[in-house]
Amino acid sequence: MVKHEFLTDYFEGFGYKILKSVEIDPEVSHEHEFNGINSFKKILEHEKQKLSCCIIYLTDDEDDIIEDKVTLTWYDARENHETRTEYRLYYPEAGCFLRAKPDDLLVVHKNRKTADCLLTMFIAKAGELISNQLSWLFGISAEELTITGRAEKIDSTKSMNYFSNLILTKE
Repeated sequence: MVKHEFLTDYFEGFGYKILKSVEIDPEVSHEHEFNGINSFKKILEHEKQKLSCCIIYLTDDEDDIIEDKVTLTWYDARENHETRTEYRLYYPEAGCFLRAKPDDLLVVHKNRKTADCLLTMFIAKAGELISNQLSWLFGISAEELTITGRAEKIDSTKSMNYFSNLILTKE
């Protein structure tokens, strides 16, 4: 009997965004930070923290898929300001981030099962089928991709069969 695995078996919640040049393009900024949109705040909460993260850069060409394991820092850049917050997710230089470009899809998940990484981050190359598949898997519509992210509970009816071979069985 085939055991079906579901997103809820692996992830608690997720946030997503379309990458902007100020976040990822070294010609525009050297900050190495993603803007801390509300969807990230909902899954990462409000405390400053260091987070182990497994990152997978996805393209339609399986030979171009890159994986990294890094430590991210989640913090409020305005923590000393009484009335304003400005959350950021700092990332170190790594192969996945060097390949990422503006308009790529970034999906961040809080993990349930892995001891290695608290978070999993997928970066899907813009305009490729894999980006559409990742959007479908997490229920992100084309209209929602024009909105700056959301935090969601995982749809427990979506099967992990396609992505389990690609993502979850990597050694």
